[in-house]
Amino acid sequence: MSKYSLNKAYFDTITTPEQAYWLGFFSADGYVSKYGKQIELSLAVLDGDHVERFAQALEYTGPIRPAKGNRRLLIASAAIVEALGRLGVSNAKSFTLEPWVGPPDLMRHYWRGMVDGDGTLSIRPLTKRHALTARLHLCGSRPCVETFGQFIHANAEGPYNVGRIEPNGSIWQVAYGGIRPVQSVVKVLYQDGDVALPRKAELARRVLEMELQPTTFAHLTRDDLLPRFTRLGSWAAVADELKVSPTGIYRHLRKLGIPVETRIKRGRTE
Repeated sequence: MSKYSLNKAYFDTITTPEQAYWLGFFSADGYVSKYGKQIELSLAVLDGDHVERFAQALEYTGPIRPAKGNRRLLIASAAIVEALGRLGVSNAKSFTLEPWVGPPDLMRHYWRGMVDGDGTLSIRPLTKRHALTARLHLCGSRPCVETFGQFIHANAEGPYNVGRIEPNGSIWQVAYGGIRPVQSVVKVLYQDGDVALPRKAELARRVLEMELQPTTFAHLTRDDLLPRFTRLGSWAAVADELKVSPTGIYRHLRKLGIPVETRIKRGRTE
């Protein structure tokens, strides 16, 4: 009998936002032992308090130990391992995980946990410009990435709710880039202040406060843009010169009926 207490039934039935979140987070960032009936959650010291929150959710009173710059929680429990297994969380989850399908009102909490664990949310400068942009992506098994993309498409504000899904080494990723696309995702996942990784919750708050760049090119016509393209050699360079995002330029080109793949050949624009 263990000398530490634990709610062994925590993952038996997922009925609350907190349970859905921790299922998503552990599915992304946790580890199930290949040989023993043991689970592990290890996070960098920067995020170490989140390990404590996970232990508190499971009502676990055992120790959380330092381990090579991380804070590490080990829990030996056949009941927890078996419950997670029934939910599709196994030792090889990075490649095989099928996403949990739960009540619609819990799914955003589950996906927030997944993004907190295996996603990236960032604010960064646009190339060669002082303006900022945002990016969010989630890595994981192909079924998880595709299902997350479908969830966002169904629940986030369009037309900015379509992510780019592609292989990323031995796993897959879905990516959203630009202020409006990332804001549309963040509103669904983070806006109501539920349990979340503090570092990403703060980034989400900052993303929601971001403002779009003033449009400085809406008045430009084909005759204005094509000579710039011919002179500079690429639409990315045109965007740099105008100090706007390439995405904004591409959208304006489509309005004007100019193919984005326009290129220079033999001294003329085609």
